Amino acid sequence: MKAVVLGALGQLGEELVRQLPDAVAFDRRTLDVTDAAKVRAALVGVEAEVVFNATSNNRVDAAQGDPAPAFAVNALAVRELAVVCRERGCRLVHFSTNYVFGRDPSRRRPYREDEAVGPINVYGASKAAGEELAVVELPGALIVRTAALIGPATTSRNGFLRNMMAKAEAGEIVRIVNDQTIAPTRTADLATAAIRLAEAGASGVYHVNGPEATTWYELARCYFELAGLGDRVKPVRTAEIGAAARRPEYSVLGIDKYLSHGFAAPLDWRAAVAEYHRIHSK
Repeated sequence: MKAVVLGALGQLGEELVRQLPDAVAFDRRTLDVTDAAKVRAALVGVEAEVVFNATSNNRVDAAQGDPAPAFAVNALAVRELAVVCRERGCRLVHFSTNYVFGRDPSRRRPYREDEAVGPINVYGASKAAGEELAVVELPGALIVRTAALIGPATTSRNGFLRNMMAKAEAGEIVRIVNDQTIAPTRTADLATAAIRLAEAGASGVYHVNGPEATTWYELARCYFELAGLGDRVKPVRTAEIGAAARRPEYSVLGIDKYLSHGFAAPLDWRAAVAEYHRIHSK
């Protein structure tokens, strides 16, 4: 597969590059995805069959006060990318988020791909807009929604677990919400899933997250306990944090559609955390 990976320095982009070693990779330093002319020039110079767009502005709280940067990357840039892919005759794999859901506070069952989106913050709205614009401009686009990434296992410079552990190692008691339910996803599994779906010629929306749900607190506590720092993490309610943006109370994605292709389920979050700890404790 002749592939291009955008967002190559992010958690997911780094894993895509690892699994697609011959891919042409761009990161934020080498390609500004909000510059349509530069995106067009970059893709014209590459004979790509598939473009994996792993770029995202995921500054959830900042987007509430200043929506423009989030919409520039998560929506407008996606539209232009889809246009270029259509003109070039290549496929687009665009990654989205569980935060396109959340409007129903009583929800306690996984979301299906065919359900109407209902974001409750600006970030989620920008990602939902990006999904719609991609499909409008390129009906064969593949949208992969995911959640709560764990990894990549080869680096410690990114990610929720590493950031929380850095605070604990600095002596902080880390306060983490225990009333937001998600299904954490190992980046290696997400990258593999996206590549498999692209190879199968899939289009439309697919959900890929871990097979088991938990909370952000339980996720962090598992890692902290493996590291011998279980006393450094404290559960709190979302209301106590005072974040600018609302978060979904429940945003687990159902993966039956993905599994129906005969693909294996992603690793469960406890095993993913244990793997992450084994590598980073060396």
